[in-house]
Amino acid sequence: MIIYRGTPVADAHGNLNFPPVDDWPEVGSFDGKYGPSDPAEGIEPGRNVVVEGGSVYSRDPAAFSILDSDAIGINGVRYLVDSHVEHWASTGVRFKVKAVTG
Repeated sequence: MIIYRGTPVADAHGNLNFPPVDDWPEVGSFDGKYGPSDPAEGIEPGRNVVVEGGSVYSRDPAAFSILDSDAIGINGVRYLVDSHVEHWASTGVRFKVKAVTG
């Protein structure tokens, strides 16, 4: 799994915004397991939205560097970290991820 990290950029009003996740650079990688959840269809008029996600579990020491604001590449899809990265099973971490398409 690949770790991507975006850097917020200030707009003309001084608000910090992240660039599109596809533009974030790779900052590391780790071994882990991904448990997908059932995809959900979002409800937005005039837009077909699918939300995919699941949970990631890892005991790889490199996973301890993951931030709540990172993205994770899994099987060619970039998922945003969608929860706090928490300790799991005393020697690992776990967190939720989410990708929105459409």
